[in-house]
Amino acid sequence: MVEDLIIIGSGPAGFAASIYAGRAQLSPLLITGSALGGQMALANEIENYPGFLEAINGQELTQLMQRQAERFGTRVEMDEVTGVDFSVHPFKVKTYAQEHEAKAVIISTGASSRKLGVPGEEEFTGRGVSYCATCDGFFYQNRTVIVVGGGDSAVEEAMFLTKYASKVYLVHRRNRLRAEKVTQERAFRNEKIEWVWDSVVTEILGDQGVAQARIRNVKTDEEFFLKADGIFIYIGNVPNTQFLNGQVELNERGYIVTDRKCHTSVPGVFAAGDVQEWSLQQIATAVGSGAMAAMEADKFIAELEGTTYPERTYSHVYWGKSPDLTKSLKEDNKVMVITKDMPIGQIVQKYPKTVEVFLRHGLMCFGCAIAQYEDVEQGAIAHGIDIEALMKDLNAVVPEAAGSE
Repeated sequence: MVEDLIIIGSGPAGFAASIYAGRAQLSPLLITGSALGGQMALANEIENYPGFLEAINGQELTQLMQRQAERFGTRVEMDEVTGVDFSVHPFKVKTYAQEHEAKAVIISTGASSRKLGVPGEEEFTGRGVSYCATCDGFFYQNRTVIVVGGGDSAVEEAMFLTKYASKVYLVHRRNRLRAEKVTQERAFRNEKIEWVWDSVVTEILGDQGVAQARIRNVKTDEEFFLKADGIFIYIGNVPNTQFLNGQVELNERGYIVTDRKCHTSVPGVFAAGDVQEWSLQQIATAVGSGAMAAMEADKFIAELEGTTYPERTYSHVYWGKSPDLTKSLKEDNKVMVITKDMPIGQIVQKYPKTVEVFLRHGLMCFGCAIAQYEDVEQGAIAHGIDIEALMKDLNAVVPEAAGSE
């Protein structure tokens, strides 16, 4: 069986892509990878994702996204992709359990925690070295821990660890944080956090578990030791692209190179979320790129099959204001009736595939998916767009279009 669309990865980008693809009736197959929810699932509290008045746990948000994706027909497969072959079509996607074929693929495998790369890190991983405070913080009640990093994740997890630990050292190589200001302010008020500025961890020491860390001040080269029972590392991420094995273009840091519409160097293969060449790695941006990738995949499949869009056929497009003709055309379910005074939002809500045309002509804002103008005529005038040209583009999307009034 050849799938229409396979989505690799189950973070916010993957689930967003599966929701949009499901609504496009592509019946996508989503292969979760080793960690359902990706980095999102590790977050103890998410406060900056729209729609939630109170903070939400990352695992809970993951479950909500999965349920929504499954509601629209996504099949979620708990497996991990081990290799791909994009040199043939249908594309081949190999997992531990089997091999799949697909007309289009979306890669949304995200990124994993970057390692310090110092002596003792690998030896004590799971025995005092951790990359997930939500997972392991409970085991450090009334103990001392070190958090390494200065971004949002490091500071937020340091605050979370103060629920359990008696003291939290936060070691950062600079003299100021990169975290959001509101997060910094909350952390600076926390009396359990002690700040170790301009410093790096150079070695992790212990016996059966972590006992202390060797620290070096990057400005003075002074070395000293901090006693601690655990070390939590948050120094950035590494893209999960190893399984691609050169099948798509990567940048020098290993991220997938895409254009603004999530196209990779291989037609029919798209990338979304933190695995892309992005500077901002947030749930909100991952969701947006996942939606974009799904819409582009839908378009690619339609072009591949020689149809306008899968299972979506209209017999006419009518442009004008003739009440009698409008009424008669509306009685036919296969007829799309567009008049100049119709709100763009209403048109795309009923006929989602017209989004592509309106976006191309600048009559919609893709980032927020809201029409910028109340109706088509107003938008065309504001942009100096030839209505007949817009009509021609709509005809290209909807077959057998009638002429304008």
